[in-house]
Amino acid sequence: MDNSKMCEICEEGVVVSECFLCKRRICANCVSQGICVICDETLCTNCRKQLSDRACNVCGSLVCEDCSVKINEEITCLNCNPKRRF
Repeated sequence: MDNSKMCEICEEGVVVSECFLCKRRICANCVSQGICVICDETLCTNCRKQLSDRACNVCGSLVCEDCSVKINEEITCLNCNPKRRF
């Protein structure tokens, strides 16, 4: 089969859509709600709209820049941020 028609993740299935975040061409087994399985695993645990680019130093959640705060050298998610508790 032509490689341009193969899923970019599993390399087995026939391409049926494109991930709207990373633009990978993916098969039906590797897509969920328009997002590929790789992007789905790395989505921010708070907003589920952006890819995470850091982990909270308190709880370990994967979060994006908008859902985290840097205090000194420590990254905390908005749920663990001490200023939000008051």
